[in-house]
Amino acid sequence: MSGNRFPKYRKQRRKDGDLAFVELNGTRHYLGQFGNAESQARYRQLLAEWAAGDGQLPVSPGKITIYELCARFLQYSQRYYKKRDGTTESENFVPFSRSSRNSTDPSQWRSLARKR
Repeated sequence: MSGNRFPKYRKQRRKDGDLAFVELNGTRHYLGQFGNAESQARYRQLLAEWAAGDGQLPVSPGKITIYELCARFLQYSQRYYKKRDGTTESENFVPFSRSSRNSTDPSQWRSLARKR
């Protein structure tokens, strides 16, 4: 979350009725008809889950890839592990190669780490 700002409850105009949505981490989440109590309740629920997850929506364990897990940890660690001057050392994070990022078999994972 940037500062104390929360994503806004927004309206998308449609001929058959306006839709409510909120954009979290670059993804639009449609909430139903704009202005009704159900869409506003869904907005508050999504925002509460998003805020409780420190800017991430919860994901069920079977629906997240290793690559996504690493990306989420990197995002978390950049906020949590800061030096006194506010900088981080994200270059120590070792990403997985694109060819192995969707594999669930650990023997198929290849690291892109440089040999020292």
